[in-house]
Amino acid sequence: MTKGRLCLVVLTALTGALAFSAPALAGGTPEWFECVKQKGGSYEKGCAAEGGKGGYIARPGLGTGTFHAFAAKATIGGPRNAITCAMSIEGTKVAPNLVTGVTITLKVCSRADDSKDHCEAQETKGPKETTLESEPLQGELGYIGHSPLHVGLKLANVADPGGPIFTRIYCIGPTAHFIFSGGSVVGEIHGAVNASSAKSTLAYVPGDYLGEGEPEVNPPLEGEPAGTLVEEIQTAKEVFGEPLPTSISGSLKIVGAQMIRA
Repeated sequence: MTKGRLCLVVLTALTGALAFSAPALAGGTPEWFECVKQKGGSYEKGCAAEGGKGGYIARPGLGTGTFHAFAAKATIGGPRNAITCAMSIEGTKVAPNLVTGVTITLKVCSRADDSKDHCEAQETKGPKETTLESEPLQGELGYIGHSPLHVGLKLANVADPGGPIFTRIYCIGPTAHFIFSGGSVVGEIHGAVNASSAKSTLAYVPGDYLGEGEPEVNPPLEGEPAGTLVEEIQTAKEVFGEPLPTSISGSLKIVGAQMIRA
C-alpha cells in the first residue's frame, strides 16, 4: 500500500471514530448503532469508550432489528381515573432512527385506585376482551435534551400523527369509557445511549412540562410542545368530556442488546 493510500485509510478510520464519539450537532437525531467484535477494533466491550482490551467497533446498525419492551405494571392516564396494566411495546427498528410496525399491548388492566375494577376493550355481554391493542404506531428517536443528554423514543399513530393511540377502553366501577389520543407520547431510554447494553429501559416519567399547577405529562422532544397525549372520558350515558393532558408512567425493560449514538 502506498504512503498516500495509507494516510487516507488512517484518516477515514479516525473520522469514523470521531463521528461516533463527538457530541451530536444541534438539529441532528440519535441513531441506531451496534457494537461489533472485530480484530484490531479500538473500543472496549460495550463500546462505551476506547481503550482497555479493545477488539470492538461501533458502527451504524440495527442489531437484531427488533424493538421489544415490557413492564409488569404501567399506568396510563392522569387527571381522571388512571388505569394500571401490564404493558408491552413491539416494533421493528429502521435506520437511522425509526421504529415501524409498533403496537402497544395492555393486559390485566384495572383502575389504579382499585384493582378489582377491571378494564377491557369494549362493553359487551360476551367474553371479556382483556388484551387491548393500540392503533398501529410508529416511533422516532429524538432528544429530550442535549445538556445534560437525554434521549427519548416518541410514539404516534402511523396513519394520523394527531390521532388516537387507544380508541376505546371500558372500565367498571364506576362504568366509564376512555379514549387516549391527541398525538404522541415520549419515553426516555436509559442504559443504551453511546454504549451497547442488554439492560436498557424505556422510562415513562411524567413531569410538570406544562407549568406548575398543570397536569403532569410526559416530556416532549426538544422544540416540540408538551402534553400531546390527551384523555377523554365518558361516564354512564354522558357524552365524552373535555380532553385533558395526560401521561404514561412506568419503566419498561427493553429486551436484547441495544445501542444508540447520540
